[in-house]
Amino acid sequence: MTNPHPPSSRKAFLASFLPGGLAGAHLLGLLYFLNPGLPLAGLDLARALLRLSSGLAVASAILLLPWTIERPRATLRMLPWLISFVLGASSILAAAHASYFAYYLPPGVNIRLIKASMFLGLAALICFYTALLHALSNRRYGRRSRMGIWFLAIASLYVVVERREAYRPDHRPTLASSVEDPRPASLLVVGLGGASLDAILPLAQQGQLPFLAESLRVGSYARLRPLRPLRHDPAWVTLATGKWPYKHGIRDQNRFVAPILGGGTEFALLPIGLRRWLGFHSHQALSGADRDARTAWEISARLGIPSGVVGWPEATSTEPGVLFALSDQFFSGKDDLGLAPASQKGRMVSLRAASTVSHPLVSELPERTRTVVEGALAGDQARLAVFRVLAGENPQARALFLQLPGLSSVSERYFGGYAEHPFDGGGRDGLDDAARAVAAYYRWLDGELAELRESVQGPAVLVVVSAHGYRQPGWWDHRGIPSRQEQGLGDADADGVLVIRGHGIQADSYVAGAGVEDVLPTLLFAMGLPTARDFDGHALTKVFEPTELAARPLTFLPSYETLVSDRNR
Repeated sequence: MTNPHPPSSRKAFLASFLPGGLAGAHLLGLLYFLNPGLPLAGLDLARALLRLSSGLAVASAILLLPWTIERPRATLRMLPWLISFVLGASSILAAAHASYFAYYLPPGVNIRLIKASMFLGLAALICFYTALLHALSNRRYGRRSRMGIWFLAIASLYVVVERREAYRPDHRPTLASSVEDPRPASLLVVGLGGASLDAILPLAQQGQLPFLAESLRVGSYARLRPLRPLRHDPAWVTLATGKWPYKHGIRDQNRFVAPILGGGTEFALLPIGLRRWLGFHSHQALSGADRDARTAWEISARLGIPSGVVGWPEATSTEPGVLFALSDQFFSGKDDLGLAPASQKGRMVSLRAASTVSHPLVSELPERTRTVVEGALAGDQARLAVFRVLAGENPQARALFLQLPGLSSVSERYFGGYAEHPFDGGGRDGLDDAARAVAAYYRWLDGELAELRESVQGPAVLVVVSAHGYRQPGWWDHRGIPSRQEQGLGDADADGVLVIRGHGIQADSYVAGAGVEDVLPTLLFAMGLPTARDFDGHALTKVFEPTELAARPLTFLPSYETLVSDRNR
């Protein structure tokens, strides 16, 4: 029977804006879930909602324009299906991000995001079932059906906002902690960006890494489970704080803004794959002031063990016992960031610029790999030069931390070639040049590690550590493209490494099941310090000799964030 009241093109045209507007509102809700520190009220929220929703609403209207003009009835009958799709996609996105960013979001936000996902999924099923029944029977939508779909669309927005607004950070006071008499142990920690046991073990067996081979024999080692998803700065800060990113506050290398959202709100965490699509760009690099947790060098300094750090992400510190702190940003040319004390700026800039790449390993390499290795070597030599000067001028420093990222850039470019020919660089597919570059850089680092151990005044414990490694790309990663076969992948499936040797360390011991979050508790135990209960990792006691464990059992304190030391009273 003919409909006595056919829908007008005008009504269908207005309805075509709804799916995109609803999608924009839910996408903005996800953004605020991923950044729980941002308030949901205010002009910035209203501006972002207007711009994002209106932009997607116009996009959906344009896509539906052919049906709107010629078949307005078809547009209106398509609307419940589109609303079902938007609600279903929003439910999947919410659940996926709750899982993907589990270590980056507070548990309370994760729970609320999952609950919002469940409601959105239920609403999508109801809308889909309603649309399916009407399509199968070719019935027109009655008033109750239309009101029900409208109600679910509006209720979905309310639930997302209510779930997000219901989150309240845990501000329960933590009891003050104290360590009465820390043991004045010495410690040298060297972070090697991208180091992997998949390279160290075969090269050590071939005799190319004598110092690391000796360290494996006289000390303990482990594969470190990386942070998921892997992001450079959060991973290294987790290693230094023993806490997940949602606790230490570093979720990326930068803060981000998007002109489409007004540009006034800074986001720390962005939806997967939507950064470019939404027009986000880096706004400001993070620094030590953005951290919400104390690092290893700050904990030791507060306990009266002087410390120094060079090259670590977000390493700047105002802790009195930190004798020097140069962040990796300083070595990226950002002279106004990552330097403490600031009075040393001119001198440190000169030392940084004085680095040289005149090394035999460069001349031995083929020309096509030389540029990458030279760039990596120059950066690491600058850090080593600065570190040696500062450590020499501060012999009272008992806890020293250095990061050398050069291996990471070499492995990113050539680890696939090394993994293809780890022993003899067999010449197949021309990947032997890449294998030689990786092996040569490991040999150079091995020599530098040996010199560091000799030059720094008798560290009781030496630690070589990496927050992640590199792996050989699979077929899908390189898709048969020769230039990609020699590259390496540094992701959450590429384990990092921990090698520890010195006083009280078990010899020739491999420790399974370790993660980057376990490094700091292990370092503190090596210095005779207790583990904090708010750490997300635990001390790897298997790396210590049984006599050491019997002499001083594992102890705990509530938190190092409220640390009160007898030496600082």
